[in-house]
Amino acid sequence: VYNELKLTNSIALRSELGIGFAWWGSSSGNSEWAAIPELSVEPRLYYNLSKRQEKGKRIDGNSGNYVSLRCGYQPGVSISSDNSDFYPSLTVIPMWGIKRNIGKSFNYEVGVGLGYHWTYKEYTAFYPTNQTIKETDHGVIMGVRLGIGYKF
Repeated sequence: VYNELKLTNSIALRSELGIGFAWWGSSSGNSEWAAIPELSVEPRLYYNLSKRQEKGKRIDGNSGNYVSLRCGYQPGVSISSDNSDFYPSLTVIPMWGIKRNIGKSFNYEVGVGLGYHWTYKEYTAFYPTNQTIKETDHGVIMGVRLGIGYKF
């Protein structure tokens, strides 16, 4: 579920409550998966709307190319195939993408980006003592967006 608030003719603020999907290989050779809720905010610059309009192409609903800065938060809960532990995380990913309309009410989006993530872990280490460990994992992350939307 998302909302795109028009700030100017070419700048919008997208807010989204969605489900992210992850998959990975396990040590047993099986493929595991997880569905993870996420809240994100993404300022977008649609940079080719006037050029598309001059060519007679549709621009309604921001049908065009964009660059953005996607900021996402995952609260650390999930549904997974192997009951893996997930921790709260934050991502910041500069993205490039396209958004196009299909008919009157549908649209699709494709986007890619490379950014950074932070995962905040807190757990109890039973050896050598029962102490609570707090640590932050971080690193480069790739963002991919494939979406189909319906405009009410």
